[in-house]
Amino acid sequence: MFDPAKTDMRSIVRPSVAGRHFTLQRWASVPPLNRFVDRFWKTEWRLSEPFVQSLVTYPAVNLVFQADGSAVVSGVRLGNDERALEGDGWAFGVLFRTGGFAPFTERPIASLVDCQVPASEVFGAAADLVAAAVLAAEDDEQRIELVSEFLVGLAPPERTPGEGISDLVESAVCAQPPVTSVADLALLASVSPRTLKRQFRDHVGVGAKLVLDRYRIQAAGERARKPAQSWSDVAAQLGFADQAHLTSAVSR
Repeated sequence: MFDPAKTDMRSIVRPSVAGRHFTLQRWASVPPLNRFVDRFWKTEWRLSEPFVQSLVTYPAVNLVFQADGSAVVSGVRLGNDERALEGDGWAFGVLFRTGGFAPFTERPIASLVDCQVPASEVFGAAADLVAAAVLAAEDDEQRIELVSEFLVGLAPPERTPGEGISDLVESAVCAQPPVTSVADLALLASVSPRTLKRQFRDHVGVGAKLVLDRYRIQAAGERARKPAQSWSDVAAQLGFADQAHLTSAVSR
C-alpha cells in the first residue's frame, strides 16, 4: 500500500470537480487479505445530468460489485479511462495490489488487460452468490466482511510470486527518487530484465515500464495539487526529462 486509503486521490483527474458529482470512500485492507488486496472502495452518485469522470487508473485488477446486483472483474487499463455516470447509483470495489490478482484465477492474467468480464467467468457461480449478498448487505462494513471472507477462502496459504512483484513495485515507487527504468527495477529485484519482463507478463499482465510510468503520473497529479508545486518542479522530482515529457505521458 502507498498512501492512506482515505486520502489517496491519485487516480482521480480533477478531484475538486469530481467531488461535486460523486462521493468516494476507501478502506485499507487488513491481514491476511492485505497480501493481495490494497483497499476496498465505494463510490455513490445522484445526478440530474450525466457526468464523465476521467481516471488515471492503477495498474492493477479491480473486482467491482454494482447496484444492479452484478459483479465484474476489471483488468489493467493500457491508457487513461473514462467512466460515465448518470442517475442514481453506486459501485463497491476491491482494488488488488499490482500483481495481487493472479493467484485468484487460472486464466492468463494478460487476458484481462483492457477488458471487463463477469466475475462468474473468473470465480464461477460463487461470484453471483457474493454479489447478491453484497447487494443485500446492511452497510459497507458488512460488505467488506463478506468479500474478505470470500477472497480469504480462495487465497493460497503460501507466499506467491505475485506478492514479490507487489513488494517490488511498492519499493520502487516509494523510493526517493523513484525508480523509473526497467533496468533499474531489474537491478533492485536482482534479476535480469528478461526475467523481469516474464514475471510482469505472468503476474501483472502488462510490462514493468507501464507500471512504473502509471504510478509516476499518479504521483505527479497528487503533488501538483499542492499550491507550492509547479508542473516543472513535479516533473523534475519524478524523473521526467521536462514538463513536456510529463504532459505527453499524462495524455496517453
